[in-house]
Amino acid sequence: RLTECEVTGDHSLAARYVSTLAFTLAGIAVAMVALATVFVPLLPWAAWLRIDDPRAAAEAAAAIWAACIFTALGVLAGLAGAIYTGHQESHRNVVWDGVAKIATLAASFLVVLVPSWGTVGVLAAATGVPVLVRLANLGWLLVAEKPWLRPSLSGFDRGLLGGLLRDGVMMFLLQAACVLLFQSDKLVIATGQGMDEVTAYSIVGRLFLMGYGVYMMYLTPLWPATGEAIRRGDFTWVAGRIRGAAIAGVTMMLALGAVLLGALGFGEAALRRLTHGAEVPISAGLVVATTAMFACRAWVDAFSTALSS
Repeated sequence: RLTECEVTGDHSLAARYVSTLAFTLAGIAVAMVALATVFVPLLPWAAWLRIDDPRAAAEAAAAIWAACIFTALGVLAGLAGAIYTGHQESHRNVVWDGVAKIATLAASFLVVLVPSWGTVGVLAAATGVPVLVRLANLGWLLVAEKPWLRPSLSGFDRGLLGGLLRDGVMMFLLQAACVLLFQSDKLVIATGQGMDEVTAYSIVGRLFLMGYGVYMMYLTPLWPATGEAIRRGDFTWVAGRIRGAAIAGVTMMLALGAVLLGALGFGEAALRRLTHGAEVPISAGLVVATTAMFACRAWVDAFSTALSS
């Protein structure tokens, strides 16, 4: 929606979209905090989670409450990333993401130095700190970078909310499907083949995910870029960029597969170097199959970028 407003130069409509979504997300966050505060202390978490250690049992409710609070705040904090993406300013989003990661690292050291904070401290460092950084990012964005997008109650529009919810529900279903697909695979393998096969699959998959992350650095900025080009009617540019991205992604995955097969050919020493010393039997068939899977995924994700935008 913001990309469309940027193309038409309609800052007023963009502000209404941001106001509508900001107040809706804030309401959701407040409701989540209220529900967690009321119900979490009343529920038998230690029994449900089968916690035997008395210290862990004592921390369970507080830890789950903290996780709920950080999740609620994260609902609102995600608005900053959406605004940056809509305006093709992914570089600013990456900078703030880096700040959040550095702050998380510093907080993690602090938790180690003060272990009395327990599980709540770990959650605060791992989840709470990056959320707080992104909330600060959102405040800076709306005050200093793009003050015309600053939310106001007068800008809340129920009609716009309906369109946002329809799109949001569809995107949520797509993302949930992807999460299920790429998290249930290990469960299926463990059930059908055993945990040893899961270990080998996870190591190979992790190596490919590292390479795929590099590909996504190239692909992600194409989402708002193709969105703008489509709204300007420049379909030739979109087609060329998407084809190029698909070919680049498939080539990268095939090259990574070739490197892993080469490591298998050079023996266990080369393989252990690639897998950080793990002594796990990895077959050539597994590498070939994983290469094919990620090559297909790279091709599909390239075209999905244009369809999503």
